[in-house]
Amino acid sequence: FILTHPSKTDLKQIIILLNQIWPKKKKLEVKRKFLKDINSKIFLIAKSKNKIVGFISLKPVFLGLIGYIKEFVVTNQYREKGIGRKLLGNIIKVAKNQSYKLLFLTAGSHRKKAHQLYKAHGFIKILTLFVR
Repeated sequence: FILTHPSKTDLKQIIILLNQIWPKKKKLEVKRKFLKDINSKIFLIAKSKNKIVGFISLKPVFLGLIGYIKEFVVTNQYREKGIGRKLLGNIIKVAKNQSYKLLFLTAGSHRKKAHQLYKAHGFIKILTLFVR
């Protein structure tokens, strides 16, 4: 697989991949949610044989000092092949080059393997969040 920045022609495949994160939302809702702040985010994709198999985005918050890893997904059949590790490692390098002081992300409590990946990259769990 290769890591690269997406082009406009990749949008359809990215939306399909993001449906794995938000399966209850309709594709149009996913597209709107993704495009909402597209100009302020940095994206990386993983491709295998011209198919997008992984995606990660980084959004600056709080004066560009903090980075929010907003979307991060690897398609089911490509998990545990190092793709997520490479995407996360590369977006961390991008954040460092942009002089971010802190990175954060959210993950469902049931995503134990993802939690292990985040911890392996130096992330620590600091809270369980409840909102209304």
